[in-house]
Amino acid sequence: MFELFFFFGKISWNCEPEKLDYHLYLPIFFEGLRETQEPYKFLANMGCEELLTKGGSKILAVLPQL
Repeated sequence: MFELFFFFGKISWNCEPEKLDYHLYLPIFFEGLRETQEPYKFLANMGCEELLTKGGSKILAVLPQL
């Protein structure tokens, strides 16, 4: 499990994004990209950016779910 805290335009993760189950969390953050209200829009944008930046080889396996 993880917690998200956001402040000053950044997300503070309770665990490292590299350790997350990308099959579960990456599609959730991508779904959030359709949000128009804050803070959901911000969390989706930053979450996707950080997961994609730090995901490495985990991302390719998740692409069909997106």
